[in-house]
Amino acid sequence: MPESLLVMLKGRAFVIVGSPNDLIFKSPTGKPIDHHNFSQRQWNPLCKAAGVPYRVPYACRHTVISHGIEQGLTPQQAAYITGHCSTRMVNEGYGQMITKPQLPDWQNDL
Repeated sequence: MPESLLVMLKGRAFVIVGSPNDLIFKSPTGKPIDHHNFSQRQWNPLCKAAGVPYRVPYACRHTVISHGIEQGLTPQQAAYITGHCSTRMVNEGYGQMITKPQLPDWQNDL
């Protein structure tokens, strides 16, 4: 996790009262964030301002893991980041991206 994200989350720690399962990110009224309202009021304007074609917010998760794997993230590391207890989901979803080893061409070496 980047240090800047850790600092931001620690800054929100005061919000957590009671159970570890309590919400961290809440609506202004303290309720769960409604995904439709979030998309219409926050996400769509942010995409537009950034010049990014609309995509569903959860696509960011896929993008982060895809770029990570391209940069050498191991399946175990990707599973940890995504909260999976095994690499099964990572292998199923991103297996085609995991770098295959470059084997020598044995026929040309003879």
